[in-house]
Amino acid sequence: MIIKRLSALLVLGVLANVCSFAASGFHSNLLQEMAEVSGIRPQIDKLTDGWYYDVFSYKNRPLTVVVNNDEVVHVGYTIFSPMQRGFVGRDIADFVERYWLSTDLPLKRLKPVGQQMREDRVVFAKGSLPVIDKLQGDSTLSVQTSMDFERRYVITWKKDGVTVCALSFPVDNELLSGRNLIENDQRLADDILRARQSPEVQDTIVNGDVLQHSQEHGYYVLPGESYYMDSLTGNRYFRRDKKKRLFHLLNTPEYKFETIANMLTGTDLPQAENYTLTLRQQTYNYQQKIVTTSLRQYVSFCLQNGCTPYVGLISETGNIVEVELVMRNVALGYAHVTKLSFDTAQMGEGRGTVSGRLNAYVPTANVKNLFKDLKTK
Repeated sequence: MIIKRLSALLVLGVLANVCSFAASGFHSNLLQEMAEVSGIRPQIDKLTDGWYYDVFSYKNRPLTVVVNNDEVVHVGYTIFSPMQRGFVGRDIADFVERYWLSTDLPLKRLKPVGQQMREDRVVFAKGSLPVIDKLQGDSTLSVQTSMDFERRYVITWKKDGVTVCALSFPVDNELLSGRNLIENDQRLADDILRARQSPEVQDTIVNGDVLQHSQEHGYYVLPGESYYMDSLTGNRYFRRDKKKRLFHLLNTPEYKFETIANMLTGTDLPQAENYTLTLRQQTYNYQQKIVTTSLRQYVSFCLQNGCTPYVGLISETGNIVEVELVMRNVALGYAHVTKLSFDTAQMGEGRGTVSGRLNAYVPTANVKNLFKDLKTK
């Protein structure tokens, strides 16, 4: 994504000519409110995709604004340089910058800032709000982020080896993303459909040295990590082209589950676009929503948002194969859990239908309660 450092006057002049390619919305209600209250909404609405550093300001302090896929995905104080963001990670940098701007804005609040910080469990081990203010734009500081047993983040700023500020906060998707469970439910279908399609890859070829040969099945396995149980993995499956001595992704009705696993763990089997996916989304207010898309689009959405896929077989009866798919986001502390039923009657033609149940944005501590049907072998 392009990093843009332009003067405000230049930006405002250029933006008048790019409205047809401008941002069409905000990634959260909070971002929209922040843009409106800070007074930069009219200009943000006209931005094209990119990172905007030092273009906008609030109370004479520079802001960072990010537009991705025609959607405003970040508004916050410019606390991190682009290099520091690389060390910290996008999700954490966005949270810290957005959270600190939100404490300074006259937003609609039910509680004072101090009380809200205590309830959010945002804690200074060293430093305070005024210290954070002084960190803005100081590229001489070294920044480190660590995760405490996937429960809390600790971010530390140092100068000449001495800690000047240390901040900790929970690994909680609602806090880190700025969207509560209800808003996540409401926006999920649109988020899936607006995700960019991954570039089509004709074939994936791997070095045979990293594969394990299954004598029983006659194929090769690229081992992935397991999650909670050995049968829920990120494994990918390959066949060997004996003439060319190359290994290609399995893609055949002879190996239904393995072909399905390959479609769910990557976007490099193009026929996944021809699998119609119908999901019954279980919402947090105990309702159901129907989401219809392609299998490849859903997988693209999850992978682009930092999820790691894990697939497990539930049952295989004739042409019907049932699997569990967990898309786990370690950085934000959630998983999308789906129980999927594949009708593989047309697998040989490179198409099929898939239906299932989706529990989205499940806190990782609660995930294990959702897959009791998995085969253990």
